Amino acid sequence: MGHKPRSQLAWLPITLIVLIAFALRVWALDEVPPGVTHDEAAHLQDAGRIWDGARPIYLTTAYGREPFFDYATAPLVGLLGMRVTTGRLASALWGTSLVALLYAWVARAFDRPTALLAAGLLALSFWPLSTSRQILRSITMPVLLMAAAGLYWQAIFPSGGTYRRRYFVLAGFLLGLSFYTYMPARITWLAPVLLNLSFVLTDRPRWRKTRRGLGIMLLVMALTAGPLIGYLLAHPELEVRLSELAAPIQALRLGDPGPLWSRLSESVLLFSHQGDPQGIYNIAGRPLLPPVLAGLFYVGIAMALANAVGRLRQRRPACQFLLLCLLLGVAPALATGLESSSLRAIAAQPAVFVLIALPLAAIGRLFLGRGALGRYVWASLLVVAGALLLTFTTRDYFGHWATQRDTRVAYHSHLAEMMRYLDAQPESGPVAVSTIYPGPYHDPYAAETISGRVDLIENLRWYDARFALLYPDTDHARALFPALAPLDPILKTLFEPTATLLERVELEADDLSPWFELYQWEPRIARSALPLNESLDLEALLRFVGYDLRTPAASPGDEVVLITFWEPLASFSAGSAGDDLVLFTHLLDGEEVGGQEDQLDVPPSSWHLGDLFAQLHRVPVPVDLPAGLYPLQIGAYWRTEGAPRLTVSDGDRVLGNQIPLPAVQVLAVGED
Repeated sequence: MGHKPRSQLAWLPITLIVLIAFALRVWALDEVPPGVTHDEAAHLQDAGRIWDGARPIYLTTAYGREPFFDYATAPLVGLLGMRVTTGRLASALWGTSLVALLYAWVARAFDRPTALLAAGLLALSFWPLSTSRQILRSITMPVLLMAAAGLYWQAIFPSGGTYRRRYFVLAGFLLGLSFYTYMPARITWLAPVLLNLSFVLTDRPRWRKTRRGLGIMLLVMALTAGPLIGYLLAHPELEVRLSELAAPIQALRLGDPGPLWSRLSESVLLFSHQGDPQGIYNIAGRPLLPPVLAGLFYVGIAMALANAVGRLRQRRPACQFLLLCLLLGVAPALATGLESSSLRAIAAQPAVFVLIALPLAAIGRLFLGRGALGRYVWASLLVVAGALLLTFTTRDYFGHWATQRDTRVAYHSHLAEMMRYLDAQPESGPVAVSTIYPGPYHDPYAAETISGRVDLIENLRWYDARFALLYPDTDHARALFPALAPLDPILKTLFEPTATLLERVELEADDLSPWFELYQWEPRIARSALPLNESLDLEALLRFVGYDLRTPAASPGDEVVLITFWEPLASFSAGSAGDDLVLFTHLLDGEEVGGQEDQLDVPPSSWHLGDLFAQLHRVPVPVDLPAGLYPLQIGAYWRTEGAPRLTVSDGDRVLGNQIPLPAVQVLAVGED
């Protein structure tokens, strides 16, 4: 029986590495991470809108972000649904493709043994595993940059000796497309450009042959990235996160290097000594690399520097390119500090693991030069080292990071448990869910990506029961209260007479929300007992139907406790202007506001026509307010700067922009 051709067997190692990488990235996708963040849910929601026909050039959710990941995820959402596992599968596919692309470039720029080592390290290490399982746009950036690097390398070092401009065109397109992935791509495109410019000094013949191609690449890149750049230049206010992160650079421009130096000094050793302090993307404080790999990384930098300035022309451009990719890739993390550095340094991932592979490949050559025994020993060492790295990575990621309290909190694991619990219940109908994040871009988005029941999602009402109580317009409904957002004791007096506790579910004891309770109640009967004696409309958006002044008299330093009752007259979609609506409560001291509270804890995006909600107001009484009667008034306004208050009307008669309530008696100090 004949042997398979050597060229076919050569593909077995990288195929095995890619398969292991994929398996690691898809293992237990529905369990780890243990929930979903609001940013991840926003990605899935935007991907769903794109699948439905939206074509944004830039996304305004989550402080503003680039849309490429969501466009790429949209077909999967259309095929598999808007579920957490869909988004994690998309990221896993991107992370796996990075392993294959890295191998392809390193095999061409260096050699196959170095390429296999780099790909294996990338496949098995904690940092790239983590970034490949998050539903975040950042994972697409190194993939496009690595693909562009492979095309660019073919353009400047053609395998057949003939320079093909199409490779410059394709590389330019991918570099331009990378601008639509993640903010650091705005500087990482410089790596191939700076390498090409270095040929002016180091390789004049190659410079003459590639300078036109470089110009073509930059032109195509500019044309591809141009629409996004133009849009952001016209709307700079959309990049909220960029303005926050750029603060140290702005301070430097004003002559104060302190903030930038502080960030640099804390993050310069992020590969080996200290890491991202947040548990959301990393084991808090853990460096990007474990000690052994960090040591090899620094040795690799030294080797790359030696080759970059040495006489070994075959490896000099590749090492120069590696160092450029490392510097430009890690620069955003260095400039912004350790927080979220595992994401902001993601463009450096390929270069980091190639640099680790360089000294290992050198050691391997020593073994391979000693004949069959040396090859056997080296192969055995690699298998053992790979198995150890795999063991440590799976232990740290699936066993340690995924089960930490900080991780469960960051990924809202209590919300995931609540939604899975409701999914398993056979009942349908309205469910009023209390949460500290009732706004449309937060828990409602996240819940939709967790639940598999459309009928359940459509019947959820979101609010914060610490300050409000929502009454669905139905005879029977369910109400769910987590420990993190329990029903206020005052509001509980309105709820308990018509409610029955169905079940209390215990979660992890050290969770931020260690339990939740599900009630069955009768909201229409409960509404019949409320003091609903008013009917004033606020611009056909909201109707004031009653109030309950619990403290008609209060002492200085105490609170005026008021419950107001409202009926929505309109419904709002998520992200509409309705989410900027706020109720105000003023305790007036002459023409001035003596005490006030501005709050609305049933967001308009959760309003349903026919429902009713109670809003709890706690208005502080100033400690120096003299005894006397003080008018109380309520109303509503838009958060938008300069927007007027909503007008109040009684039928066709406009009454102003506030609703007067009975005056509050402020007692003298020491008076009961």
